Amino acid sequence: MRSNTTEKQLGGATGKGFVKGDKRINRKGRPKSFDAARALAQSIAHEEITNSKGDTVTVTEAILRQWAASKDPRLQMYFFEVAYGKVPNEHKVSGELEQRHSGTVKQKHSIDENQAGTIFDILASVGAIKSGAGDTEAESIHSASADT
Repeated sequence: MRSNTTEKQLGGATGKGFVKGDKRINRKGRPKSFDAARALAQSIAHEEITNSKGDTVTVTEAILRQWAASKDPRLQMYFFEVAYGKVPNEHKVSGELEQRHSGTVKQKHSIDENQAGTIFDILASVGAIKSGAGDTEAESIHSASADT
């Protein structure tokens, strides 16, 4: 017995993939109207207009000058992205890294006694670990975690 999912993976009840007249076939491809809209926007961007000072500038220049003088930080950011490119997001990892031949990366952490105690207190408060341990047992757990 086949499931409905199996039939879809095989291309319908016949299992032959696309068949003549199948509605899933995109015969027209990407819509051409977007190309026309882009061409229109680019032609408008190159049109010359007169700004408030009476100077003749392109629409693009007027928009960029408006963004540069704006008090909106988003528009200022867009201006700088157009001018200098998007600022890359850097992700820095601190700590000692050990890379294996398999390509996986293992990071060694060092936690001091205060951090370990805080972590255990938080875990106990949310019920992730037993909170019924006595103070001496909790101290031994905290100091043991600080040693590792």
